[in-house]
Amino acid sequence: MSDASKNVAKVEQIVNTYIEESRQESIGNLLEAMGDQFFTAPASTRKDVGYAYPGGLADLSLRVCYWAHKLNETMESKIPTSSVMLVG
Repeated sequence: MSDASKNVAKVEQIVNTYIEESRQESIGNLLEAMGDQFFTAPASTRKDVGYAYPGGLADLSLRVCYWAHKLNETMESKIPTSSVMLVG
């Protein structure tokens, strides 16, 4: 399985696990409209910064989701996990 395929599976898992059902279709439509671009684009075109490789945007976005979720749990925040995932 390619890195892009793994990231697609991770995003699908996040959407299905943490996002309210009423928003899942809209997120699916957005991802479908973007096609592979989100999963193959670099996070930056500058080679001197992180995640400047094909798939870097998805990698960075998933990392932000992971750490935002961990911080939200650690701080015992009252922010709903679905909101944290949408921001990530």
